[in-house]
Amino acid sequence: MPARRLHFGLALSAGLAALVTAVASAHSAAPEPLLRTSGPVQELAANAANVALTVGRTKADCDHALVWNPLERSVVRLGTSRRPCARVSTGEGLYGLALAGRRAAGVHYVGGNVRELSVLTSTIGLPRATTRLSFSSYDLDLSAGDFAGDARGGGSQLVFATWHACTTAEVGTSRCRPGTVSGIDAERLWQVTGGGKRMLASAQGELSALAVGGGLVAARRGDGSLALLSADGSTRRVFRFRPGEARAAVLTAPAAGPTLVVLRRDAAGGDALLVYDVVRGTLERTWRLPAARTSGPGQCGAPPDLCPARPPVLRLEDVESGIAVYVLGRDVHLLRLSDGRDVTLAAAGVGTVHAQLEPVGLWYSYAEPSSTLSGRVAFVPFRDVLRRLG
Repeated sequence: MPARRLHFGLALSAGLAALVTAVASAHSAAPEPLLRTSGPVQELAANAANVALTVGRTKADCDHALVWNPLERSVVRLGTSRRPCARVSTGEGLYGLALAGRRAAGVHYVGGNVRELSVLTSTIGLPRATTRLSFSSYDLDLSAGDFAGDARGGGSQLVFATWHACTTAEVGTSRCRPGTVSGIDAERLWQVTGGGKRMLASAQGELSALAVGGGLVAARRGDGSLALLSADGSTRRVFRFRPGEARAAVLTAPAAGPTLVVLRRDAAGGDALLVYDVVRGTLERTWRLPAARTSGPGQCGAPPDLCPARPPVLRLEDVESGIAVYVLGRDVHLLRLSDGRDVTLAAAGVGTVHAQLEPVGLWYSYAEPSSTLSGRVAFVPFRDVLRRLG
């Protein structure tokens, strides 16, 4: 079937199931902004004073993206106007939202046994043009074919990945690289440009984008290692990990030079945050994290059927200004990387919690207790984040 395209046009939020109110905080005399959404908040991605969020479907409205700026009190919708999801056997939706500067990117999916994927990008503001960067499809039953995802943003840099996966039945055919057993047999990383995209790097195997920041891309390779790629695609540095160890990563760009923070799960199932100086390639600090059954990134980055049915219990969400943000269950943790001080912010409501931290403040999402379909995003100014850490 032909793909239904999700057009990333912009619209004001009035009447589009988004409402900004304010809630009082025990740590601040001024009320803090709160964004209300009609559907559950599935993802968060922040840059500067903007936070982009994927809002899950309701009976009257399909998955869509909003961009909220609490300082300007503005909300814009990326996507079509309100409408139900397409009536196809395996559904329609949006995943893998990323934000860099004033440009957003995400993957629209739709289909039946064959699922079609479109990587779309649009600017926040003018011009309001939408570009489809990539189109691919795969067999949903076999989990084989051409995939797209891992959209990541940082600063003004926005990247995404496309990859081909083989099944055992395809091994030895022209569909798979010679020597492939099964799984990913080729992956490409793409840099989003003003007029489209350009290939950043490729590999005969896995090359998954985990993080973007400071003009670098952290990509996980098939052997488990993390390669730091420069803007021209060259490998600047490699950090060695065993397969399955490096669960998530964040790149930051402080004045002293870029820093890589990795969520590592060891062979015994313990989790830790590892802080690396990228320039020197040295491990600066290791902070053990509380025990959790599962751990991983805040955003899966792949089609829904390839992601865990439930998000990891412990998730590395973001790092900013020397503060790591991770979620454990429904608690948002603020971990100061200089001394390991860890304070907890208990999210209100119910449901999965996501969080993002920028120099302006902290965003975190949850659902209303009365309805898991009704989402909320709270904003905490950065001065209050620092006050909590003491």
